[in-house]
Amino acid sequence: MLTGVETAGLVLAVFPILVSALEHYREDHEPLGDWWEFEPEFLRFLDVIRRQANLFNENLEQLLSHHDFQRRHELSLLDDPTGDAWRDLGLEAKLW
Repeated sequence: MLTGVETAGLVLAVFPILVSALEHYREDHEPLGDWWEFEPEFLRFLDVIRRQANLFNENLEQLLSHHDFQRRHELSLLDDPTGDAWRDLGLEAKLW
């Protein structure tokens, strides 16, 4: 069972993958004749996903900055969303 902290790390890892997948989808389907009808909607959706990823990252940075973390540890959490730092048993206790 995932803890809240591990879930945050998982979400942090999913945003870049989702944005990358959507950008590749766009590149692959741009040559299609109906793309011009779909493109504005798709680009709005991609912008929303990017904004949500940025908001999530900012919230996570703010949450981590309010606690007694060493800056190096905080950066390792943000830079490696699937890393072992998220599985630290004391981390969740520090955040509560």
